[in-house]
Amino acid sequence: MAKFDDVSAKRVIGLVLGVVLVAVAGLAPDSWGLTREGMLALGLLGGAVVFWVCDVLPMGVTGLLATVLLFPLGAVDTFAQAFSGFTTLNVWFILAVFSMTAIMSRSTLGLRLARRLIDLSGSDSRRLVLAFMGVSAIVSTVMTDAGAAVVTMSIAIAVLNSLGAERGSSNLGRCLLLGITFAAFIGGFATPVSHALNVVGSGIYQQATGQAVSFVEWAAVGVPMALLMVPITWFFLVRAFPPEPIDAAVVGRAVDDAISIGEWSLVDTKALAFVVAMPVAWVASSFTTVLDPTIVTIIGLACMFLPFVDLLDWRYFAGCVNWNVFLMLGGIMCLGNAIQSTGAAAFFSGLFMGSGILDLSPFVVMLVVAFAVYALQTVLPVAPAFLTLLLPLLIPYAQAVGISPLIPVLVMCSLLAGNFLLPLNPNSVVTYSEGYYSFFDMFRGGWKAAVVHVVLVVTVSFAVTALFA
Repeated sequence: MAKFDDVSAKRVIGLVLGVVLVAVAGLAPDSWGLTREGMLALGLLGGAVVFWVCDVLPMGVTGLLATVLLFPLGAVDTFAQAFSGFTTLNVWFILAVFSMTAIMSRSTLGLRLARRLIDLSGSDSRRLVLAFMGVSAIVSTVMTDAGAAVVTMSIAIAVLNSLGAERGSSNLGRCLLLGITFAAFIGGFATPVSHALNVVGSGIYQQATGQAVSFVEWAAVGVPMALLMVPITWFFLVRAFPPEPIDAAVVGRAVDDAISIGEWSLVDTKALAFVVAMPVAWVASSFTTVLDPTIVTIIGLACMFLPFVDLLDWRYFAGCVNWNVFLMLGGIMCLGNAIQSTGAAAFFSGLFMGSGILDLSPFVVMLVVAFAVYALQTVLPVAPAFLTLLLPLLIPYAQAVGISPLIPVLVMCSLLAGNFLLPLNPNSVVTYSEGYYSFFDMFRGGWKAAVVHVVLVVTVSFAVTALFA
């Protein structure tokens, strides 16, 4: 049994604060038009946010616990209503889409892409950084951001070791590890299926508007953002830390040692077929009601297990699923349903609308909110909580002022996918732990790109959604 001294003070403080929030919400009377049930739903969400920030419990367990408590505490009338979030298509979509991560891990497609781009970079260390960023961004469109970063980083570290690049002093090391991190965040926004946050945002959008997010409309913002932000981020990064020259022959040998690809295999052929077919089906779902992205993805997942296909087996697939994300997403959707049904969302929406914000330009409002959210998530990396709290307010605002309600979803999902300023996001911790860059290095290399990112995603979202109106 762990002694008190062995337990993180942060977790103990989080436990106490989370319980107090729920208790205060449960004891508070109806006030200002907010029902007791609404207070309880908000209290449970607040408690869950504190638990997530302080790592009191695993993220998925916190989501389940908050969901279970909705009924006994009286926020909803039945357990079925409490767990209604787990019946939404978005939750099962995120489970099925982990199949793409699984087949990328099972095949050599990502490694072959990396080898090809590294060959094209030659002996130019700046182009080498851009090549690695390109690999990270592309792979993260069909794989989790952390998975894309790990795959790309493993090759980058082999190259750095062969070159004798020292941790903490090599600019090439700084550029490669930071670039891989930033590019994974950027690629994760490219399509509505590239990141778990995109699925969360899509689910909240569908709850609020009754409409599904179009794959094409999202990609029309996400893909140009990726094409613009990768080179922009690279430009600022190599100017902040000019990478030292490299020997092409040494890099070539390092890559050969790191990437043992071998001959093209039947597994690669099968994986390539799915990597091509699934996005085609997702795009097609935007133009017909017969296809639905979730149904397409689940059918695709099932096909990967079929006889004569046998691309996946259950044990391997289960190992590739981030069950924390799956359970946390379900919990967020359940809490979101409760906040909607108890009138809490409508209450805060009314306060937001009555604050005078409608007098400002919608573009200015979104820009101010975007910068504020980016600053907050830099030190509080709880992106799902921010989405759950903010989108129920911003979507009705967008509808009230006559802009696309998809704009706040796109902006928030893009900015909350990762951070260019501090390595507090779980995905950036993966590369930070290697020791090639410091906290200040990340800020120095990423702050200009962060400013451009905020302005660009707001501008592109307004411009593209206007074309679909």
